[in-house]
Parts: sequence; structure tokens; C-alpha cells
Amino acid sequence: LSQPTKATAGFCPGIVTKDKVFLDRGNIITDTDNQPTITNEIKAHLFWMAKHPLKKGDRLLFKCSTQEVPCEVKEFKKIMNSSTLEEQKKQQMENREVADVIIKTDEDIIIEDFNKTPELGRFVLEQGAVSAGGIITEVEK
Repeated sequence: LSQPTKATAGFCPGIVTKDKVFLDRGNIITDTDNQPTITNEIKAHLFWMAKHPLKKGDRLLFKCSTQEVPCEVKEFKKIMNSSTLEEQKKQQMENREVADVIIKTDEDIIIEDFNKTPELGRFVLEQGAVSAGGIITEVEK
């Protein structure tokens, strides 16, 4: 058998480690020299798609890669009309608006700036169904 050097979608790899490692769904294996950030606070660009408004403190499900964790919007930094790109002076997002936000998750998650690692830098938010999509814009180490 040949030794694969990478895995792609649809491939189910197995790995062997020196020590016993117990992994759960959502765990991410990384290179020790290039570890992503572990945090519970995320700075992101968000596009709101739900028909009802998004308000500060609203509870949602944050999904990034294989991770799923409850979260809330901690702060709106800037809200813009996606058609006119006019900045809106308000504290809730309406359908088809974009915003710079800070999201706080209930547990630590593994993330990365979208420009560095897209797979760990994009996410969706759900309230029963997909309500928003976004990218992580800044990661503090």
C-alpha cells in the first residue's frame, strides 16, 4: 500500500499516533508549528439572510468546519446596506444587510483568519435554519 500524503473530500483517512488520543466530532488536528487560534470571541463580516432582524444578544448556532457551538452577537461594529453600501446607524441587522460584528461563543472553538485558512475562517449562523454567513476577519493570538 502507498502512504497517502493528503486527504480530500470523500476520503476517510486513518492516522496512527505515538500516544493514545481520544478525539470527538469537531476536533481538529493541526501541526504543532502552525496552530490555529482557540477562542470564544470572533471578529467577523456577517451577511444576514433571515427575514426577521438580528439583535444584540440573540442566540444562534455557530458552525465552522465540523464545529457547532451556541453563540450570541456581542456587538455590532458597523452595519451597511448591501445594495447602497451606506452605513446604518442602528443596533440590529435587517434582511440582506452586512455588518462587522463581534460574536461570543459559549465554548472555545478553533478558528483562523479567512485569508490564512479559509476552511477555519468561514462560518454560518443558524436559528432553526441557516440565517447568516460570514468570514472571520481578525484573530488575536
